[in-house]
Amino acid sequence: MKKVLSFLMFPVFISSALLAAPAAKTWDHLNQEFGAAFQQGKYDQALAVAEEQIKFAQSIQNPENPKMGESLNNVGLVYASMSKFEESDKYFARSVQVYEKSVGPDHEFVGLVLNNWAGTFGVRGFYNDAEKLFQRALAINQKCFGVNHPDTVSSLIGMANIQYVKGDYAKAAALYKRIIGMNERIYGKNHPAGVEDMLALADCYITMGQNAQAEKLLKEVVIIHEHHFGKNHAVTKESQIRLKKFYMQIGKADREKKQESLSLPVHRS
Repeated sequence: MKKVLSFLMFPVFISSALLAAPAAKTWDHLNQEFGAAFQQGKYDQALAVAEEQIKFAQSIQNPENPKMGESLNNVGLVYASMSKFEESDKYFARSVQVYEKSVGPDHEFVGLVLNNWAGTFGVRGFYNDAEKLFQRALAINQKCFGVNHPDTVSSLIGMANIQYVKGDYAKAAALYKRIIGMNERIYGKNHPAGVEDMLALADCYITMGQNAQAEKLLKEVVIIHEHHFGKNHAVTKESQIRLKKFYMQIGKADREKKQESLSLPVHRS
């Protein structure tokens, strides 16, 4: 049950409402075109649109503007998705520079690009570099949004993943527990949005031999999925299979029968 980490969690859009520029519809059209191509995995098309965005941003009186920062970030996203990391590094670095000049070093746009950039370092195994960028993104997101916000959670997840792959499971577990608490405050208890982080914490516990804690989390995930999707949904079945594999792994296959008696716990306010 080795955890497979994904560091690349790219938000596509950055709102450039800070800049009142001519031909806003043209910019909006380019943004929509980029988003559609990127989300469909049409990276050559997305790259061409992002390069058009750069030209558009250059036409503004001051080229060091938020639209330029967004355009550069978009190019970086495409290159990173194509695993052309030397190119993505250049564009993310330039995007950060432009945003720092145009909106300030502690603006949310800077945090978003840093989060994107940090993810590419994680994928390449440059964990110390990734950690530094995630830490800075986390500080910015906490300042801009507060502790209990999805963008703050995203940076913290990156940091937790880094600790996991570095083999510091205790530190990773502490971060995942913190993330789970944040998710509960953002989405409420027993919400599917927090399941991946519960599974991440369970993997930490399994690796550290803390099977009772892992079992508790895996059972909670099954309960959440059954409550939200029903017992026969593919997502629920996947979590049930994960629990069964866990029991087989630790020699308790007979206990999988107890799943039938699971019920959603009642939380009193």
